[in-house]
Amino acid sequence: MRHRISIVRFLPEAAIFFLLSAAILIVYFQVRSFEFVNFDDPAYVVNNDFVKKGLSREGFQRAFQSVSAGNWHPLTMISHMADVELYGMDAGGHHWSNVLLHVANSLLLFGVLRMMTGSVWRSGLAAGLFALHPLHVESVAWISERKDVLSTFFLILTLWCYTHYVRKFKFVWYILTFLFFAFGLMAKPMLVTLPFILLLLDFWPFKRIVFSEEGNFGKVEFNAKVIWEKVPFLLLTLVFSAVTFAVQKQTGAVESFNAYSLHDRTANAIVSYALYLGKTVCPINLSVFYPNTASWPWWQVLGSLLLLGSLSWVSISSAKKYPWLFVGWFWFIGTLVPVIGIVQVGLQAMADRYTYIPLIGIFIAFSWSIVEGFKKHRFGRIGLVVFSAILLANLMLGSFFQVQHWRNTRTLFASAISVDSGNYLAHTLLGSELIRSGEIQRGFSHIQTALQINPNYARAHHEMGLFFLNTGETGQAARHFSKSIQFNSYNAEAHNNLGVVLSLQGNTTDALMHFKKAIEIQPQMIEAYNNLGCFWAGQGRHDDAIGYFQKVLKLAPDDQQAVEHLATAIKDKQESRKHFEKDSAVFEKAVKEP
Repeated sequence: MRHRISIVRFLPEAAIFFLLSAAILIVYFQVRSFEFVNFDDPAYVVNNDFVKKGLSREGFQRAFQSVSAGNWHPLTMISHMADVELYGMDAGGHHWSNVLLHVANSLLLFGVLRMMTGSVWRSGLAAGLFALHPLHVESVAWISERKDVLSTFFLILTLWCYTHYVRKFKFVWYILTFLFFAFGLMAKPMLVTLPFILLLLDFWPFKRIVFSEEGNFGKVEFNAKVIWEKVPFLLLTLVFSAVTFAVQKQTGAVESFNAYSLHDRTANAIVSYALYLGKTVCPINLSVFYPNTASWPWWQVLGSLLLLGSLSWVSISSAKKYPWLFVGWFWFIGTLVPVIGIVQVGLQAMADRYTYIPLIGIFIAFSWSIVEGFKKHRFGRIGLVVFSAILLANLMLGSFFQVQHWRNTRTLFASAISVDSGNYLAHTLLGSELIRSGEIQRGFSHIQTALQINPNYARAHHEMGLFFLNTGETGQAARHFSKSIQFNSYNAEAHNNLGVVLSLQGNTTDALMHFKKAIEIQPQMIEAYNNLGCFWAGQGRHDDAIGYFQKVLKLAPDDQQAVEHLATAIKDKQESRKHFEKDSAVFEKAVKEP
């Protein structure tokens, strides 16, 4: 009898686990036939020679020693290497790993909320919203966003261990909490807000921070231990924040503070918060890239500020009665801070992928509030079930169709242009893809459109430079590569390609400078080493050429072109030596026999 009661008791949890898993797989199973996209995927996987070797000792070292796409996240890179080990370069397999991590995150989120609060159905609804919301498609369907799903996996494990620590106060759980936090930071440094999350959870549901009867915030009561135990986490946060900023500044990912004024960045941050809320409620017109408009109308900024202020006031004023509103709202506000754009990273105004962790707070606030609301009605339980089913079914359908945009580069950026015809990045990358597939005129037209929209966009100039290089118009190619470098001096590819053009034009001095600059920016850039080898071979400096070709083979042992170049350089060196010895013998003979 006890055994039967035990089984019945866990049926709701089992049903939620099954339904969550099934719903996610129905939405995302289609990614098994999807391709890599030409947006960050080349940097993370397709053109990353160390990742393409799979798991290896050298790869592990490289993951911790190098930077990819302007970020230092070694565990993310190791996970990509593991994918290569499992699936080779089959993009569908790499996509599938993201899906499995998203399944794990959704189930873990349900489990940890259930453990923290004791509420099954509210936790299930929050996890369902997390699992099926269209805003999360970008984090799951984009191979390069492995860092999102992997870091969130470690975040939820961190919260799981912290819950055990709060309940038992055993040091082992504290150590595990700290370790999983460190792992999460090594997957994506956006987790720097974790100490803030832990303090929110200390208020609710753990009730380690309480307010007196005098009012919501009349008097705060807590044990000093609640603060001191966060100090190691805060120190680790400061270290990773400093490292991340330094790396992104060095690689040009952090835009100059002069590019957008503090006023414009603050206005964009305020409006972005409101837009994220809008897209959460009505997830339509989603795009892989939202161009930064540089400035917003005053009324839009003011309206957004009033919305944020009103919601903050409601959550604070009801903190004692409805603590989940306070925790959920400030979870959302706080975890978005690193990517809200006060420190501008990249060209986007906002990004769907940035909501993967922050929306957990909104989903918690919504789920607990909606259940509380239905409890007051006579048919509340039935109404809640019907409402939740309709809501999740709609989100599931929206996500299913949103996933389809990620099939390949062409579908992704065609979709972005349909949302915003002024999306210069989408025009550039769609144009590049069309040129690669043979639709040269259409592709050229899209890149031209991108430059008309944003004449200062470095990547569009680079793609235009490649077009003219391939058509033999070296003058135009040099002009566009130079423009690309002007607007992004950290563009290693542009430096390398400009070096190629200058070599063709006979400007060897400047060509050499740009090849070396490319390697300075990207020390593992095989093309630049190969070009330097060819450059020195052409100058007759065979030892220098051999050294650079050997460097290529150290980075990519299977590079057949480098093998051939090295063999030619060695042969030329030997022939040069023979000629030298022959000429020396003739000279000596001439001296002896005048």
